[in-house]
Amino acid sequence: MGSSIDRFYTAICRSENQSIAGWNLSQAFSKINDTHAFSYLSDYYHKDIFGPRAVGFKSGFIQNQLVVTGLSDDQFKTGQELQLGDIIMEIAGKPVSGMIDSLRPYVAASNESALMRDLPSRMLRTADSLLMLKIHREGRESVFISPHVLSNQ
Repeated sequence: MGSSIDRFYTAICRSENQSIAGWNLSQAFSKINDTHAFSYLSDYYHKDIFGPRAVGFKSGFIQNQLVVTGLSDDQFKTGQELQLGDIIMEIAGKPVSGMIDSLRPYVAASNESALMRDLPSRMLRTADSLLMLKIHREGRESVFISPHVLSNQ
């Protein structure tokens, strides 16, 4: 593992800007599975890596599917189309399964359960003000445009 750490240390020190340093640091934390350090620095680096805006609902993996698990009061009041139990199939045109694989190197987790716990909040972040989601509900697929809010998370 020493050679991996040396490689990341060199990459971090030679980073051209803060954003690239954040990517390199996240990969280093992921490689050594340091969930606590990753969480501590997440506010600082995740905005550059995953985006500064978050969705106004909660989600989590249930039986290997990304599921809407909580809605904000505003979503209940406005009657938006998103509902508890909706399965998110795609985020911004990318299949959720492919996003898991592509983001895995940037999310530190001591085990698979920790990874699947922490990934949803990062997958649903963006620099854009809206995010297109393909959802599955009761045998039907539909598209939902989710507004994003600036977040410190």
